[in-house]
Amino acid sequence: MNRVTVVALGLLFCVGSATPSPAQTSGAGWHGVVAPYFLGAGMNGTTAVLGREVTVDASFSDVLNHVQFGAMGVVVLAQG
Repeated sequence: MNRVTVVALGLLFCVGSATPSPAQTSGAGWHGVVAPYFLGAGMNGTTAVLGREVTVDASFSDVLNHVQFGAMGVVVLAQG
């Protein structure tokens, strides 16, 4: 999946989750909240395993190019 597709899907989820649901006139029925989480992070520094040290310098776009799939969010459903 290329970066444009990932960004487009992210914007779609943001717009879909930001739309308020219509108010219910009665207290009966189900209602819910969908909240996707988005985070952009890069990595910079050094790491070591068994005494072998390696320098890491990866921007957010570098990390995004190597992501195969990732999703995180919460869905809350309640009755009444």
